Amino acid sequence: MPALPISDEQAASLVPLFPLFNDSEIARQTGLHRTTVGKCRAVWRAQELAKLASVSAYRAPPVEPEPPPTVDKWASCGPPARSPESCRYGEALARTHALDPLSKSGGIDKPPHGMFIHAMAAPPIRLAPLLPGVTAVSATIPSPAPRDNSARTSVGGDNMASYSEASRDTVSRLQRVLFFGDSHHPYNDQTAWRVFLAAAAEFRPDILVCLGDLGDCFSISGYTGDPSRPLKWEDELCAVSDALDQLDAIGAARKVFCGGNHEDRLPRYLAKRAPELFGVATIPGLYHLAERGWEWVGYGEAIKIGHVMVTHDLDRYGIYAVRHALRDAGCSVIIGHVHRACVWYEGSMSGSSHVAASFGWLGGLEWATYRHRVRAERDWQHGFGVGYLEPCGTMHLHVVPIVDGRCVLGGRVIRA
Repeated sequence: MPALPISDEQAASLVPLFPLFNDSEIARQTGLHRTTVGKCRAVWRAQELAKLASVSAYRAPPVEPEPPPTVDKWASCGPPARSPESCRYGEALARTHALDPLSKSGGIDKPPHGMFIHAMAAPPIRLAPLLPGVTAVSATIPSPAPRDNSARTSVGGDNMASYSEASRDTVSRLQRVLFFGDSHHPYNDQTAWRVFLAAAAEFRPDILVCLGDLGDCFSISGYTGDPSRPLKWEDELCAVSDALDQLDAIGAARKVFCGGNHEDRLPRYLAKRAPELFGVATIPGLYHLAERGWEWVGYGEAIKIGHVMVTHDLDRYGIYAVRHALRDAGCSVIIGHVHRACVWYEGSMSGSSHVAASFGWLGGLEWATYRHRVRAERDWQHGFGVGYLEPCGTMHLHVVPIVDGRCVLGGRVIRA
């Protein structure tokens, strides 16, 4: 039995929650880390599968054959009678399907060997202890609902049904990519940032991409200072460090940081005020990106993820910035910087097609004193983006706007 990072009592208290909630929801309710909950679920699932294997090995004694019916028993008696073997095996199969909604067994739509399973109500069962020495917990397992395969849709559908459980086997073959940018810590929008982190925990990306301007770097800006922003450079560094801690906790296998024009304020400041330190003090070094496992892409540079080029900006601004970025790049491209949520598609007579996107921002509007408030509220949107990356390199992109402190991802409303 593998060792778990929590006490036996805590592990046992999670058992009744496994059939009802996913790991993220259990972690939110209990305050445990999602990885810890996942380890406990793996132990519990192994025990249930072992129990099922012992049940399926059961062989009932032979049953005397019934005499031929004199009436139509299907019309008068309801469902056909079940032998002890098929009954016990069928209930175990149905119970396992209910206990493990993520099972890839295909459900119980087609029972093996013509066995008939008829709307059974699974009785209360007593689960084995999750760990040695822990008292078993009783739980009532609901009857399984038949799987509706008609709910399957292709990846990239507008309603994002590809992220639902009905097509989880399709999504498992894709890499999930989460994009965000322009949070401008410590002058970020607190509500939008919390919604983004909650959505990230739910989405569980394989690749996390920062499109730049994670930190505002206002205290070293070359623009006229704003007395309403009293924070010093070290305060801004601390805020960015806290944000990176939260991003690292998402658990993405790959993390990419594209430097933005606000990160570029440091080398411009040093070139003017302290040329001796130019190239010595850098954003990747001050943010400890290498130690944290982030890939650094400098400002003015780009990286390709699949067939999509990713960069902070291409020196384009205004309402058509995304469209111009697509023309400039000559391939599919994702940018930040413009604070707009926009997706632009273009094709050609040759059959090729490309997409360009920007996913909004997560900064605080009250701090954007460099732009008229009316225009900022009209043009800028809080939000982020998700992508599904096929093995061939094609990526399907979706803008996820944050509206009134909530967003919708995978058909679920997520709040701060």
